[in-house]
Amino acid sequence: MAEIVHKLKINGMTCDGCSKRVNTVLSKASWVIDVEVSHESGNGYVTTLTDVSVDRVIEMINSTGYQAIEI
Repeated sequence: MAEIVHKLKINGMTCDGCSKRVNTVLSKASWVIDVEVSHESGNGYVTTLTDVSVDRVIEMINSTGYQAIEI
């Protein structure tokens, strides 16, 4: 199975609960292999199958109320 790591800046997270919320939402997607989100750094690393675009990942994060951009 081929994988890709999407590196993201996630704005608006202020606490551990924020990063857990993003982690939980992303982890529910069948195409997500691994998620690492830190509210302290504001960064997220999302490992997905290679056929998943970064736009799809960003859309899921933005649906949680935060703003993500690729870095």
